[in-house]
Amino acid sequence: YSGVFSVITAGYALVLVVAMIGLRSHRVYSHQRIRFIDTLRKVIQRPNLLAIYAISWILEFFYVVMIVYSPLLLLSYGYTWTDIGFIFTIMLIPFVLIQYPLGLMADKRFGEKELLFACLVLMAITSLLVAWAGRETVLFWSILLFTTRIGAAGIEVLRDSYFYKQITSADADIVAFFRTSRPTANIFAALIGVFFLAIFPSAGLFLLVGALATTGCFIVFLLRDSQSEAEQL
Repeated sequence: YSGVFSVITAGYALVLVVAMIGLRSHRVYSHQRIRFIDTLRKVIQRPNLLAIYAISWILEFFYVVMIVYSPLLLLSYGYTWTDIGFIFTIMLIPFVLIQYPLGLMADKRFGEKELLFACLVLMAITSLLVAWAGRETVLFWSILLFTTRIGAAGIEVLRDSYFYKQITSADADIVAFFRTSRPTANIFAALIGVFFLAIFPSAGLFLLVGALATTGCFIVFLLRDSQSEAEQL
């Protein structure tokens, strides 16, 4: 794998050079220090923000489990890395195809709430199918994981769209808090994975992901729907 990591290193080095050149004249402004407890209090007082944070956390948990454990699951079924490379290539296509159209649909016609619910239902069902599936064809797994990412790609764009409609330019601290969903989900997913796999087979982790996504379907109902352009007319 040295070639893969060499390419990644070169890519990061290029980004570093571009950032250093592009940001060399950037001015740093001092702001009043904001306490974490104050930010947490602001989020708790706004149920919409708390609910969309929970949905974001579930999505990030899904990503960790899928990225780390789905290759291990496929290897345990006897697939080769070549097979897994093909499956994962197909799997990632929804991030290119559906995010812009879904965001446009949310803005123009439906709002985010209904679409978020549909994507969470899809992610829950397909995650459960991953747990129950076995040694199937490469095409089967390509289609199944492709379908999981339809739900995930939809949630990713819709949660951002919804979140930024709930805040103003004065809510920089809330933006920072919202971004903690990824690292906290990464930490908890890693810890849960270690203990979970000591008791259950790896497929059981995907049952857990499906259960969390199902919980997200109920959390969606706590959101106050944002009006689309069609609904405002």
